[in-house]
Amino acid sequence: MAGQGLILGLDHSETMLAQASFRNRHAVRQGLVHLLRGRIDALPWRDNSIDKILAVHVVYFAGEAGVREARRVLRPGGRIVIVATDQSAMTRWKFAQASTHQLFDLPGLTDLLMRGGFATSEISMTPIKLAFGVLGLLAIATK
Repeated sequence: MAGQGLILGLDHSETMLAQASFRNRHAVRQGLVHLLRGRIDALPWRDNSIDKILAVHVVYFAGEAGVREARRVLRPGGRIVIVATDQSAMTRWKFAQASTHQLFDLPGLTDLLMRGGFATSEISMTPIKLAFGVLGLLAIATK
């Protein structure tokens, strides 16, 4: 939980919003967390209004439009942190089909961020280990 400010959460799934509401019920009641149903490619916030974005295992669904929207709402100096599973692992998983998930390796995720409006100098990419030793990607882009 942030010491100051407001945490905004967005998901297109009512089920995920219900779970997030339950897990964060005290902070929601206190007005510290606001959860909304919406789409990543049509964020409901003003330009330059968000300090930080954390996107864990959602980049597969975001596409260039989602990255552009994230960049649009970030304040100058704002950051997006993306955590994803590397395509080398995801290609072995039956649920991660090309029809439902866009898969990334480090160069591919860098390319997506650049097509979404971030300059190469604004992007940091690091391979990481996720649960069970699965190869993951950590991307940080600063506007």
